[in-house]
Amino acid sequence: MSKSPLYDEDQAKNLNERLRSARDRQGLDLADISELTNVRKEYLSALENARYDDLPEDVYTRNFLKLFALAIGENPDSLLKLFAEERSKAQKSDQVENNTEEIYQEESLRRRQLNLGPVLSYLLLISAVILLILWGFNASLFQSEKEPQIPPQPGQLLNQTEEPPEPRATLKAQHEETTAISLLTIVTDPPGAEVSIDSFTLANITPIKDAPITALSSRQLVVSLDGYQVYKQQVDLSSDRRLEIALTPESSVQTPTVGTYTSPQDATIVITITATTWLEVFKSSMRNDGQRLVYATVEPPAEFEFPLPVYIHAGNGIGVHLAIGDEDLGPLGNPGEVLGRSFSR
Repeated sequence: MSKSPLYDEDQAKNLNERLRSARDRQGLDLADISELTNVRKEYLSALENARYDDLPEDVYTRNFLKLFALAIGENPDSLLKLFAEERSKAQKSDQVENNTEEIYQEESLRRRQLNLGPVLSYLLLISAVILLILWGFNASLFQSEKEPQIPPQPGQLLNQTEEPPEPRATLKAQHEETTAISLLTIVTDPPGAEVSIDSFTLANITPIKDAPITALSSRQLVVSLDGYQVYKQQVDLSSDRRLEIALTPESSVQTPTVGTYTSPQDATIVITITATTWLEVFKSSMRNDGQRLVYATVEPPAEFEFPLPVYIHAGNGIGVHLAIGDEDLGPLGNPGEVLGRSFSR
C-alpha cells in the first residue's frame, strides 16, 4: 500500500523533532538520506539537532531542508516555514546578546578613559615638548637631504597586489555541484513496485512522484514486484524524468532465486552478508507482514540467524548468502539484483 510522498504532520513540533520522527517512520538513517539527496551527512545532522551555527548560509540550508523533506515524505513548504520562524527567533536572541555585550564594553571603555584622562594629558604634553626639542636640535646640526625621485620605467608596476580568490564564489560553486539533483517520477503497470537506483532502494513504492535523485547521465534503474520479471535499464537522470513501465508477468518456470523454500521443523536460517546490500527481513512468509527483523544497508562481514518462517528482501542478491542447518543454499540472487524470497517450515 503506497503512501503519499508529502506527509504533513498536524501536531506542532520543533523542526528537528519533525525531521527525526519522519525519518524514523521511513526506517532510514542519516547515511541513507545523505546518499539519496547528495547532501552532506553533517548538514543533515545539524538540521536534525537544531545546530544552526554549523549550517551554511540560509539560501543553501533551505535547499538542503527541502531535499531532506522530500526524502522522508514530509511537506517541504511546512518545514521551510518552521525553519524560518526558528531561525528568526535565534537571530533575535543573538542580537540581544550582542547589544548587551556592546553596551558593557562601551561603558567599561568610558570608565577607563575617565580614569586615565588626566594622566594621558600630562604624558602627551611632556612627549610633545621632548619631540620639539629634539627636532630643533637636529635641524641646527644637519641639513636635510632629499631622496632623488626615480621616475618609473616603462612597463614597471607601480603597485602590485594579488587578489585572493573570492571565498563566497568558491563556496557557492561547491554547493551547486553538491546539490545537483533531478526529480524522478515512475509509474508502473501494475502499481506497487519497488524501485532502486544504483542498488539504493527508494523510500516509496510506485507510483513515485518527484523523488530527488543525484543528477547523473548514467544510472542503473531496477524495478521489482513479486510475480513479475525484474525490470533493469540504464537511464539518463541528468535532468527531470518521467518513466512509465509495463511489467511482464513471470513465466511458469520459476528461477531458483525467487520463490518459497520449505525446510524441516524447528529449522533456523543463517544470513551471511558478503557484499554491501540493502536488506529487509520479516518474521513471516510474506513481505510487509509480521515483525520486521532487519531494515538497513548492511556492510560485510555481517551475519544474522532467525527461526523460520522469514521473508528476505535484498537489493544485491549476490551479497546475501543463505544456509539452513547443514544445507548451503548459496547466494540469494545475482549481482545488483533486487528480489525477495520466503522461507518456511
